[in-house]
Amino acid sequence: MPLGFSVLGIIVHPISSDSGRMTKYDKSFGRDLKTSRAADAPRVFLDVVRSGLNRVLLRLVLDRMCAIRRLYEEQRRYHTYASSLLFAYDALAVRKFLRGEADEAELARWVDVKLIDFAHAFPSADGSRDENFLRGITNLMAVFESLLSEEGRTEAKKNPT
Repeated sequence: MPLGFSVLGIIVHPISSDSGRMTKYDKSFGRDLKTSRAADAPRVFLDVVRSGLNRVLLRLVLDRMCAIRRLYEEQRRYHTYASSLLFAYDALAVRKFLRGEADEAELARWVDVKLIDFAHAFPSADGSRDENFLRGITNLMAVFESLLSEEGRTEAKKNPT
């Protein structure tokens, strides 16, 4: 696992309209995801191809991941192996936000990232930080953040100055 994380599955409900179908990506999607294509995971999760990049939604997801990373930067009691991050947002709430029927604070109530699967959490033998977990979440955040810079490059190509 060169990046320190893997993708086990994604379920996506379309953001841009109520009429689209839910799409499910299973473990084979994650197994086929190579390091060079790691940015495909957040693109799929955020429904970028069908609906375009929602920068507010992306930032909310990143904020949730940042809170988990901060926790692991501070805590020294446990090292966690093979845990998972569960990402969730309510597509209906995102649609309402896009139509101007909800503000960012309302949308934030419907976006979450949770740390799950603690079967392999062990006390730290020497009180050190869990550098493996930190490496994985930092790399995952970088993949999500790359969408912001990628979107900026796309906009610059469309509107050269």
